[in-house]
Amino acid sequence: MFYQVVSCCLAAFTGAAMQELLHWRDRHQRFTAAEYAANRRGYWLLTVLMILGSTAGTWFWFDDVAEPKKNFLLMGAAFPLIFKKAILAFESKEVRFGPTEKPSVLRTYVG
Repeated sequence: MFYQVVSCCLAAFTGAAMQELLHWRDRHQRFTAAEYAANRRGYWLLTVLMILGSTAGTWFWFDDVAEPKKNFLLMGAAFPLIFKKAILAFESKEVRFGPTEKPSVLRTYVG
């Protein structure tokens, strides 16, 4: 039983890590130097928390560890995407991110 739980969590962790790596690659091409310099630690902390949170969320989502591992992998990748889309959907459109403001960590992370 322990081996099954660990393997399911590992699959979810892998899915979340793969998604975050692809997200970082996409964001890295669009970062300004100021965004990256101002939020480097916070960005990576959010990334690690998202991977761990996605792993835990996936483990809680499935009651039965008898599910195929591919379901854990896909759900692990889906949790960060759902979170990012929710942030962008409910973000206040009146907020201005001018050059004089320090960009927020969450804004840098989400895109």
